[in-house]
Order: sequence, then C-alpha cells, then structure tokens
Amino acid sequence: MLVLPWVLLLQITALACCTITLVGVSYADVLTAALVFTLLAAALLILPFRRGGKVMKIVSVIHALPTIYVVLEFLRRVPHVF
Repeated sequence: MLVLPWVLLLQITALACCTITLVGVSYADVLTAALVFTLLAAALLILPFRRGGKVMKIVSVIHALPTIYVVLEFLRRVPHVF
C-alpha cells in the first residue's frame, strides 16, 4: 500500500525526535512533535489494518511497534519538561 512508506517516514522522524539530546533547550517542542508524528503514523495504519488481509495486519502491527516506545518515552519525560 502507499501508506506504509509515509508511516515509516513518520515513525523514523518520531523516534529521532524522541531520542535526541538537546543542550540548554526545552524538550517540550521536540517531544510534542514526536508524539504528533507517531500518532499520525498510527492513524494512517488503521486503514491497512482494517482492509488488508492477514499479512497486511501483521505488517501494520510491526510498523506500529515504535508507537509504544515513543508514547512511553513521552510519558517518562513529561514531568520533567512540561
């Protein structure tokens, strides 16, 4: 499907935003961008998951796994940033 390359790009961007180290700058904008990118990628995966066959469902779940890391990292850093 045409959605999967966009999902991969959004997930990679979200992981990059989530794992970078900033010196002297607030993480609020970067963490918010990471969360928005990963939630957008998860929203794009709904269509292939619902309409695809068994293989497409497995691929969609595999592509959605970085969402767990980004959300957990966001929740871990929220008390210190916001």
